[in-house]
Amino acid sequence: MNIKTLICSVCLCIFSVAIHAQKTNIKSFVEINLKPNHADWIYKTGEKVGLEITAIKGGETVQHGEIQYTYGMEMMPIEKSGSTTLKNGLAIVLLDGAKEPGFKTFEATITIDGNKYSNFITVGFDPSLIMPATPLPTDFLSFWSAQKKKWDSEPLCAKMDYQPSKSTDKVDVYNISYNYNGKPGAYGAAKFFGVLSIPKAQGKYPAIYYLPGAGVRSYKPLIEIAEKGFITLQIGIHGIPIDMAEEVYQLLRVGALADYPSFCSNSRDKYYYNRVYNGCVRGVSFIFGLDKFDGTNIATWGGSQGGNLSLAVSAIDPRIKCSVVIHPALTDMEGHLYGRAGGWPHQFKNSKLPLTDSTVVTARYYDGINFARQLTKPVIFSWGFNDKTCGPTTSFAAYNITTAPKEAFIVPNTGHWTFAEQQDSCLRFVMKHFGMK
Repeated sequence: MNIKTLICSVCLCIFSVAIHAQKTNIKSFVEINLKPNHADWIYKTGEKVGLEITAIKGGETVQHGEIQYTYGMEMMPIEKSGSTTLKNGLAIVLLDGAKEPGFKTFEATITIDGNKYSNFITVGFDPSLIMPATPLPTDFLSFWSAQKKKWDSEPLCAKMDYQPSKSTDKVDVYNISYNYNGKPGAYGAAKFFGVLSIPKAQGKYPAIYYLPGAGVRSYKPLIEIAEKGFITLQIGIHGIPIDMAEEVYQLLRVGALADYPSFCSNSRDKYYYNRVYNGCVRGVSFIFGLDKFDGTNIATWGGSQGGNLSLAVSAIDPRIKCSVVIHPALTDMEGHLYGRAGGWPHQFKNSKLPLTDSTVVTARYYDGINFARQLTKPVIFSWGFNDKTCGPTTSFAAYNITTAPKEAFIVPNTGHWTFAEQQDSCLRFVMKHFGMK
């Protein structure tokens, strides 16, 4: 099934969403609605885009007003700007297409009663032809094989602390920890922390391993998923407990862990994400050590930073049976150096670093593109076009380069968030590969 068919299928499946309507995270008194003349938001390279613009104020269509607009390639400088006029509640603009496979973003603004209101839409041009900009290092496989061999040789020293206040009549909850560095310092070995949920009923269960998005936060047990018959493990990546006071996390966000994706980014061996991948991969061994785990069925699941970690863990540890990858970050980061959209954390945006720079070379070993290249087990990707954090160019690049059995659940009007239908579809994917109904 090609990408265009997949998107059309999604449009038919999501009854609760008007797929043409632009959705933002925060509703405003005046909303600008943008509707492209292709229902799937996809065009051929060079094809012009017809866009209908309407504005709604307090539930009523704005009949007249001037629309200012800009557009250009995704995450790139503005190519053109202009204006058009609402006449009888409608304006139509015709936009130039892209010269090569990729995405263009159109942003519209209207001023009403002295207040400015804006909205945007991102449409694709032959996105199934997008290929990664990031190259594969020749020693990529040998590097990660050596890393895993070293990690596996270290003692896990796993601990589980039962949490009666978090448990229910159907699910037992534990705070857990395990070593991710076998070279203890003055205060002992470095540890990863997480929260584990296990169904109470007797039996063996499959596991879903949830990898976290970016940030510094607490984590709560996934009771609802566990009640469906899964062991669930959520981990934090920073080596700190996952249930401290919110004030502690806030202080770390602005203090010791501010801008952590850039820590030691010029060293392949010392980069901050090296210890992160170490701890995430070792979480698989933790799950395999659980008495109630069925010993076979384990899936990785993550969005944004977690999407990248889902790719990485699945590529590094062959015990993973299937994977869920939602708008992955740290993916095709090098795109910015080629004059196109690149992945979060966008460290190369507006950069003129040579491709041989140590920071560029280091990033290749942690880029989701190069883990996607290694996948052999089934994987489902899900993303949207209006994502300004992990843009659609990078998600398509990861999907297109993947040769493992794959599915895509694409909802064009999502940004850096998901609809419940996307989450449900991913869970059904996992259940299918676990042989569950």
